[in-house]
Amino acid sequence: MFSLAPEVFAGFLLILGLGTLILLKCFSKKVAILVATFKALIFVLFYSLIYDGYSIYRDSFVYRQESLRYFKHFKHPFEFFFDISSFNSNFRILRKIAEGIHFMYGWLNHLMDYLIGINDASPAALNIVLTFITAAFLYEILIRSQIQKSIAKLCALFYLLHWDTITWSTVFNLKEIFLNFCVTYLLYIYVRLQDERSAVLYLNALLALFFLFFTRFYLFPFIFTALLLNHLRWEKKFLKKACVAFLISLLPITLLFTIFSLDTLIRVSGNLNFNFMTPVYFIRFFLTPIPINLPINATYEFLSASLNLISFPLLLFGLYRIYIDKPQLRFLIYLLVILGVFYAGFPPSSIGSRHRIQVSSSIILCQFYALYIIYLKLISVRVKHDQVD
Repeated sequence: MFSLAPEVFAGFLLILGLGTLILLKCFSKKVAILVATFKALIFVLFYSLIYDGYSIYRDSFVYRQESLRYFKHFKHPFEFFFDISSFNSNFRILRKIAEGIHFMYGWLNHLMDYLIGINDASPAALNIVLTFITAAFLYEILIRSQIQKSIAKLCALFYLLHWDTITWSTVFNLKEIFLNFCVTYLLYIYVRLQDERSAVLYLNALLALFFLFFTRFYLFPFIFTALLLNHLRWEKKFLKKACVAFLISLLPITLLFTIFSLDTLIRVSGNLNFNFMTPVYFIRFFLTPIPINLPINATYEFLSASLNLISFPLLLFGLYRIYIDKPQLRFLIYLLVILGVFYAGFPPSSIGSRHRIQVSSSIILCQFYALYIIYLKLISVRVKHDQVD
């Protein structure tokens, strides 16, 4: 039975309004409105007709409880940031509620509950809005990497309508979509620094690092390594002075974050175990979850898992062709490979599709580029056939 809660209606307006405004930076007015409306309607239909209030992931329940506990300690979500006199005590409260330093996504749940209302749909609305921003960042990355504007638009559209993007932003209240936003945000800043140098960009980088560190702290060193490899690749020379300055400025931050999280890093690294099965686990990182292995209550993920399995050859082909054809985008390939190797060192039971989603924009780009190359080949074959006739 269709039941439209006030929070769901508010989320619909938020998605439609902000989505349209953000997408106008990439698309025409007509396309922006159509895409924003489509995603907003999926949101409404899911939370008004399908959602039963139960998530297959325990963390969704944890974030909901964190949000409710924040209401008991703070008058409003921004009290932590603006009440300087109580900063230390408020920070301890955040860590205590989150049971660690990864408090950011629980705080975002609290923010949306405060703005829209306490409902599982509230943080989902934010996640959908974040996909619009991520698509805009992806579009800018491609444009600034000398990719044709029409191709960049199609790739951004493919990301917005991709099965993983829709499933993980709408269905699951998890931090992976936010992490994918943070990763793409930082990569966008990196690419911009190849053409310009600005204190505002460095401040944006610090903001992205703040988000990353207090959401999944160990991601940033891998991003830093991928960007460094991009400069020290086969030519063994640096590309742009601005990017070198960017990397140098990030080095002390990387060391600071590493020292601050040393105990956790030691505990995590103790679970790493690379063996003869590592190549298999590396492939598994990109394929998880296998549709036939999904639990009964994970039906929401069946379609995206099936399409992800079917499109795996596209991912491999796209990885290869981007590496060969687009050296300016190799840092995305390095990041995917580094994370794949890292997660391959853990037992399969501890690694799920959520770890893949945090870099889904890069994976989706590879799939898109493979489809684009196949399309060009088909056009070429058709032209040759017509010439013969």
